[in-house]
Amino acid sequence: MTTLRLLILFGSLALLSTGCLGRHHSIDQGFAREALLGLNSSVSLSGANFQEEGFWDRVDEKYEGEEIVREPGGKSVILGELLAFFPGLFVHGLGHYYAGDYQTAKKINKVGQWGYLLTAVGGGLITGAYYLDDSSEHILPISLYVTGGGVGAVGLTYFFTAWISDMWDVPRAIRTGGEPWEFMEENALLFE
Repeated sequence: MTTLRLLILFGSLALLSTGCLGRHHSIDQGFAREALLGLNSSVSLSGANFQEEGFWDRVDEKYEGEEIVREPGGKSVILGELLAFFPGLFVHGLGHYYAGDYQTAKKINKVGQWGYLLTAVGGGLITGAYYLDDSSEHILPISLYVTGGGVGAVGLTYFFTAWISDMWDVPRAIRTGGEPWEFMEENALLFE
């Protein structure tokens, strides 16, 4: 049973992390230069001197003609996914907030809040039915169980929709520099 749970866990993580896969971009030479200078000033590895005369000319000649591509805003897709995954489980929309897409983050957060509310109401109805079930033989506890289960299921659907849509769309939001998600614009009634 433990093996099955681990397979399900790793399978779901693999499906959720596919948004992290994207185009490979070349490394910004300025960042590489700063990193190498910092490395050289703190630790001298393998005797390489990055500050020697002509070193950067050789590097520039090697990469001459390549276009340096940076993602808008310089934000990390992996960090956005991580924010959407763990803290985003409790505060929906954090990934989009990190990406700069505040409009979509607000809508995702609102859907997640409705999910919390409906799940809590459903849980409250089920709890009330549990206590009434001991004291009476009427149909009221059964109707409360059914109603609470239905409301809780709708709440969980809202909750997981908000969480998964945040994780799903974060790479697009980061790559576009925080532009709103077209799906939210087209289906505004679902997310208002």
